[in-house]
Amino acid sequence: MSDKIDENVRRREVRYDKERRVRIKWSEDTESLEEVFDRRTIMTVLKMLNTGILKELHGAMKSGKESKIYHGLDPKGEEVAVKIFLTTSNIFRHGRLKYIRGDPRFKDIPHDTTSLVDQWASKEYKNLELADHAGISVP
Repeated sequence: MSDKIDENVRRREVRYDKERRVRIKWSEDTESLEEVFDRRTIMTVLKMLNTGILKELHGAMKSGKESKIYHGLDPKGEEVAVKIFLTTSNIFRHGRLKYIRGDPRFKDIPHDTTSLVDQWASKEYKNLELADHAGISVP
C-alpha cells in the first residue's frame, strides 16, 4: 500500500513541475521590457546585431502611443533610427486596421498582432520609399 501512495505522490509532483515550467515559460515569453521588447522583438534585434544589419542599438529617442524610436548605428557607424512597435498595446491593433483595410497592397488582414505589425511596417517602409523617390527627405 505504501508503494502505491509513494508512486502516486511522485507522479503528481512530476506533473505539477511540468505544468509549472510551462506556465513560467509562457509568462516569460509574453512579458515585455519597456513595452516593446518581448521575446520575439529581442530575438529580432539580436539577429540584426549578429548578422551585421545593426552595429549598436542605444536608448529610446522618442516614444509615442504606438511605437518607440531607438538610436542605433549601422555597420559603417552611421546613425540610424530603429522603430519598434508597441505590440502589447490594443490601441495599436485597432488603430492600424482602419488604415490597412481598403489598401490594395494589403488584401488579407491578419488576425494576429505580429502579422499586423509586419504588414504595417511594410506599408510604412513603402510609403517612405515613395516619398524618397519624390524627392522628399525621409529618415
